Amino acid sequence: MDVNTLTFAFVIVALGIGGVIVYLKGR
Repeated sequence: MDVNTLTFAFVIVALGIGGVIVYLKGR
């Protein structure tokens, strides 16, 4: 696993968590 793959995975997880937070706050 190289840096690019790790960074990409981190971005996906961050977007997922952020999306859940925004969804919960928007209800």
